[in-house]
Amino acid sequence: MKSVLLKELKYFLNTPSIYFIIGIFLTICSLSFWVFPEPAPNIFDYGLANLSTFFEFSPWLILLLAPLITMGVISEEKKEKTIELLLTKPIYEIELVLGKFLASLILIIITFFPTIIYIFCIQELSSNDIDIGQIISGYIGLILISSCFISIGIFFSSLTNKQLVAFILSFSTILFFLLGITMIQKITSIDFLSILSFSDRFEGFQKGIIDLKDVIFFISISLIFLLLTADQLKRER
Repeated sequence: MKSVLLKELKYFLNTPSIYFIIGIFLTICSLSFWVFPEPAPNIFDYGLANLSTFFEFSPWLILLLAPLITMGVISEEKKEKTIELLLTKPIYEIELVLGKFLASLILIIITFFPTIIYIFCIQELSSNDIDIGQIISGYIGLILISSCFISIGIFFSSLTNKQLVAFILSFSTILFFLLGITMIQKITSIDFLSILSFSDRFEGFQKGIIDLKDVIFFISISLIFLLLTADQLKRER
């Protein structure tokens, strides 16, 4: 698994388009935090010096970021016929999947690092002490929801050798869990659907509340899709 992890990280760090994608992500983050009134109020419209607005819109940006990062992690190897070589090595399918998953997650965590500057900015803007607990909770939530998005993206990348197809399938599935379930719930008034809604589960984290049930939910979804990916590769071995 370690060799796969290092190989994927090296690939990411040597791919110019990755830096472009990260740059776009951080630019939109900054504009949304300081300037744009939508999809969440910017810090000045919000009227409070905290990161609530950042945590509110970040999942929608990761909705694009995660599929873009993961769409080629397996599909490109299928296209180039290198996946067969990987599968001939003495490595379990789940190790291969976990290596690619962890590399993608580390890349997204690295992408989050520059946003830490927002903490110092709101500290300067606020006359009171900032809520560190809420900030830590928000970032934990972002990592957990990102892990779900990544595992979904890797799964669909394992089903095809076309990156665009993998992107569309993963984006659509994530969007369904993030927004579709909430819309269906509002139309049908079926309350229990909220347990499957990514946005509802993430809401507590952005408010500074770490609920063990939400943590288990995000970890479980990630594991399910990672196991499905490993099973898909096993059947192709």
